Parts: sequence; C-alpha cells; structure tokens
Amino acid sequence: EANSIEQRQLLFGIIGQNQSFGVDTVVISNIYNPNIREQELYCENNIYDLIGSEDIDAFIFILESFVNEELRNSVIDRIFSRSIPVVIIGNISEELDLSNCTFVNTSDANDIEDVTNHFIEEHGFTDIHLLTGMKEIDVSSLRVDGYRRALESHGIPFDTDKVIYGDFWMNSGIALAERYHSGELKLPQGIVCANDYMAYGLLDTFAENDINVPDDITVVGYEY
Repeated sequence: EANSIEQRQLLFGIIGQNQSFGVDTVVISNIYNPNIREQELYCENNIYDLIGSEDIDAFIFILESFVNEELRNSVIDRIFSRSIPVVIIGNISEELDLSNCTFVNTSDANDIEDVTNHFIEEHGFTDIHLLTGMKEIDVSSLRVDGYRRALESHGIPFDTDKVIYGDFWMNSGIALAERYHSGELKLPQGIVCANDYMAYGLLDTFAENDINVPDDITVVGYEY
C-alpha cells in the first residue's frame, strides 16, 4: 500500500534513515485494494516474487497492510524462507515472534481510547458509535477495547449494538452511512472510525444525502 497516506509517511522515515547509513531501500507493494478478489487483479501480487531476491539483506514488513489473509500468509512464508533480520510494524503475533524478528507498533487500544475520550470530555457526547474492521482481525478487537475502556471509565454503558464491523475500506463507511440515511440506524452524536478510509466513505455518502458534518453528527477518523 505504498500509495496510501500512512504508508508514505512510514516510507519517508524509513528511506531517510537508510540514506543516512548509505543503505538502499527497495519498496515492494501492489497498488490495489487487497480486499478485492477479482481474478484479473491477482497478477498484481506477482510483485511479491521479488522477496526471494538475494540482493535483499533484511525486511521491514508492514503487517497491517496485508488484511487479505491468503496474501499475508504467502508473503510471510516467503520472508521467513530466509534467515535474515525482519522488523515487523504491527501487533506482536505469536507465530512470528521469532529470534530474527523485532516488533514496532503504536497502541491501537490506547489511541482509540484517547479519541473516544475526546468526544466525551470535549464535546459531552454519550451516544457514540464505533466503526471498526473485520471481526476476526486483532487490530479490530483492540480498537473496540479502547472504545469500551473510554466509555466505561466515564460511566457510559458499553453496547455491542453500537459497534459496527467493516473491512477497513471505504465501502464500509458507505454502507454504514446508507444505514443511517435509510433510518435503519438512528444517528448518534458521534462516530469513531477505526481508520481513515472508512471515514472517507462515510463522509462522502453523508454529503450525498444532505447529512451535515459536524452540524448533524461528528465524525473522527484514525490513522494519519
């Protein structure tokens, strides 16, 4: 996902640091939404064959970029077919907690707790929805944990019906906005989106349906 905002910020730091040490940086990335499973896009993943190059001395692996489990496992298998150092940006995974691995990450739970606290403390909101990612992914659950902690620390009951699971892509925000617009869901005071892509879809669809942000509802994104 080298085309996305957050990846560019990471690459800016990585490449700058490598240049200061005289180290070359190779970026291996496809450029389409990995949740899309159309067969004609599978050829994009052939770029990961470059992982086997003997010219690569170490890997920095941005784990959260690979939400497609099949692709993620394929890339991991290729990386660990060689005994070279690996830095993993993302949550610690027991299966990858190996002697040649170093993990670097922010705290998903603490960050979402801070964002939700802002809604409660600065805006006085008590009716807040969370749009998070896929239910089976750890980062999705961690972001729910942070949301729950913020509510409970302020005496606001945690309601599972106010947690909506998406897929970290714009279509999740579009689908949720349409549920509000149709009347299926009542508009809360605020929505915490557990990543920016989902927030983009939500905001665009609100605008198309004359739901005004922030007059009718307040929205916050996460990740850059």
